[in-house]
Amino acid sequence: MPIADDVFLLAFSILPSLLRLYWVLCTMAAVLALLPLPGLAGFRAAVILSACRGKLVDMKPHKAFGPLSVSLLALCLLEVHLVRRYLETVLIMQYPPNARMHGIAYLYGISYYLVVPATLVPLALLQRLADGGLESLLGRGAMMGALPSALEATLARLSALQWLGVLAFVAGNLLQLHSHRLLANLSRGTQSGTYRIPRGGLFKLVSCPHYLAEIVIYSGLGLLIGAQRPLAWLILAWVAANLVLAAGMTQAWYRRRFPSYPSRRKALFPWLY
Repeated sequence: MPIADDVFLLAFSILPSLLRLYWVLCTMAAVLALLPLPGLAGFRAAVILSACRGKLVDMKPHKAFGPLSVSLLALCLLEVHLVRRYLETVLIMQYPPNARMHGIAYLYGISYYLVVPATLVPLALLQRLADGGLESLLGRGAMMGALPSALEATLARLSALQWLGVLAFVAGNLLQLHSHRLLANLSRGTQSGTYRIPRGGLFKLVSCPHYLAEIVIYSGLGLLIGAQRPLAWLILAWVAANLVLAAGMTQAWYRRRFPSYPSRRKALFPWLY
């Protein structure tokens, strides 16, 4: 029997079970939306949206688009961060001519910045993008006009915890920019390949405030979107683990190279590590 026939028979045999599961889940969704259970606001809004038709269409809950709008805000913030890092690298940072990067680190960097945006986007949005492109989300001819209003409406609905995330994101970027400027200033007016002990700013307390800033940045994204996309916390976990490792190695390098390196200066977290 051809393989195609086997696949067809298998799909046909499980179809009744899949249909049964579909209707059971739909019924359970409607029942859950009717019950005043805590923590189901986004789910309840989505179910209510599916019930809006005819004269009820104008009654659809605005919060049903909350996860999408918050994801849009998170992606915009991430884009600001990446553009800032690019301009910083081109205009501020000073790298010696013999600076090198391992191929594995290069490939990881490319994959990382492809995966992070996809992780912040709701799975439902990815499916809609795959099916109909960006215009399927905002309507043909109205994409550019809808983006500002969507962001404005999202900002008006942010919770206190989400605003804390936005503030943490901004603070982390400012700290990282300041720390990178201090590092860049060390290279100006010196011979190529010459290193000095960084001082000023948060370098008074830790060897890698720019790494600490990166953790603060992704903590902010987690607070902003973690409730809708729990995978954002996995991004933070990886960033923190990776930078704790890198900060420890950087601290050890400084101590080996500079015998007078400040003994009380921690690697990453002030007074702790």
